[in-house]
Amino acid sequence: MGPISLDLENTTFAYFEHKYTTYKIFNYPEGINTKILTKVFDQMEVMLTYYSKVSIIFLQLNLNKSYKPSATVSSKLVRKQSMSISNEHISECMKLLTQKLEQLYPSKVGFAWVRERVSSVYPHYHIVIMLNGNKCESAYNIQKIAKEYWLKLTGGSVWNVDNPFYCMTRENDHESRTARARSSYLAKNITKDGCKKYRSFAISRLKINPKFEYEP
Repeated sequence: MGPISLDLENTTFAYFEHKYTTYKIFNYPEGINTKILTKVFDQMEVMLTYYSKVSIIFLQLNLNKSYKPSATVSSKLVRKQSMSISNEHISECMKLLTQKLEQLYPSKVGFAWVRERVSSVYPHYHIVIMLNGNKCESAYNIQKIAKEYWLKLTGGSVWNVDNPFYCMTRENDHESRTARARSSYLAKNITKDGCKKYRSFAISRLKINPKFEYEP
């Protein structure tokens, strides 16, 4: 059996095995990218070696729809145009956002972003931000700052996602597990922008706190 197994009673969900623990995640017919999900879970756990609480914030960044081509543009051309759009803008936005959040709270910043596209020429990006939960207690400031940077860099918008904020703890309580389940949305295979020229995701590379002592 692989790391993912279906929930036989409710096919909306599946179970993901990570470091000898089973977590409920969302199930998608097209499957889950376990590489993305594993790395996101790893970064959440690394953050918990620095802070007893970790705030998890979800964002969606959209590129400027005013440049969307007309409905007469062929799907082949749409795909070609999408492939010409690099990730330079999201990389710069995440760099600025990370630097700002490190100063504002202060906190180490874990993150992951994935690139997706449905029917628009332009890809959109789903993002999860991880911060010191003892300092950050809502998604409001992160949404505001991200919107300012994204608008300045691209003229695009920040979508107000439902339930953007969760708080994880070392006790792996219900809300912690819910945050993990929510993050599985970023790892779904469907709508990933099939552009081989540019990567479809990026994840922070924080290392475990060397001073953290694991409980026996």
